[in-house]
Amino acid sequence: MLIHYKINSNFIIALEVILQAIIMCLAVPAKVVEIKDADTLLVDFGGIKREVKSTLLSEKVSVNDYVLVHIGYAMAVVDEEDALETLQLLTEIETYNQNVESFSEEG
Repeated sequence: MLIHYKINSNFIIALEVILQAIIMCLAVPAKVVEIKDADTLLVDFGGIKREVKSTLLSEKVSVNDYVLVHIGYAMAVVDEEDALETLQLLTEIETYNQNVESFSEEG
């Protein structure tokens, strides 16, 4: 027996938003400042230091390398130039967002 369900447009829009959020997960570059042990790195996110797990890395990492971090895991080692460019873009996005928020509050 085949059952048909009526799905309203709000449900479809909500589902699309959820799927986009899942697909568009953000990994942020961070500089390795210390290798704590075989599975843990201390990384620097522009002055904010956090421990992350290195168990997903397929290559060896060294102090001063840059890694992409997502949900507490170093996912990949990245080129320093690419990492710095990405960090610059994230800074520009944050500056833009602050300007938009202050403009919205004024108007």
